[in-house]
Amino acid sequence: YHGEVIAEFFNAMFDSELPIDALSMLTDFLEISDASTNSLVAADSKSKGDFSPLLKSGPTKTLARQIFELSKVCRTELLRAQGFSVMAERVANSFGEEHTRAQKEPSELVVVEPLTPPAFSHRLQESMHAALLKVMEERDMSHAHLAAAEVLHVHELEQQRKRNSRLEAELEASRSESTTQNVD
Repeated sequence: YHGEVIAEFFNAMFDSELPIDALSMLTDFLEISDASTNSLVAADSKSKGDFSPLLKSGPTKTLARQIFELSKVCRTELLRAQGFSVMAERVANSFGEEHTRAQKEPSELVVVEPLTPPAFSHRLQESMHAALLKVMEERDMSHAHLAAAEVLHVHELEQQRKRNSRLEAELEASRSESTTQNVD
């Protein structure tokens, strides 16, 4: 069935009225060989505008016969690709079986003796934990003091600004009062 569909496709392509350049590109792309010499058509014959020898109907081979041979070659390549696929699948399965066998075998548990006795390492961990908690507490206190100092500094700056504004207002009031007294 697939061969018939491919043959119909090729027949439709070659029966349609294609420009000479398009027809030569199609035969070059499909790598259809010359019927008389059984070799690929030279690119220079196409560039001169000659028809491909494949398209010239000869008494020995017809276009349908050439398409049939092309479909036969396609079928052969397909079977070869399927063979490679089966071979690759077998190789993959053999590696998979070895891997599953290796997983099923019980592995030996490696026990490593600690360098220090458990009681000593436990005390060491406890002392490190206590030191870490102390350092974290100091860090939090320092951070709180810095934040409080910044808040106090901002508050003091705000009070200073208000006092400066009040003093400037008093200065302006005293200047305006002195100028009114001088005018009288």
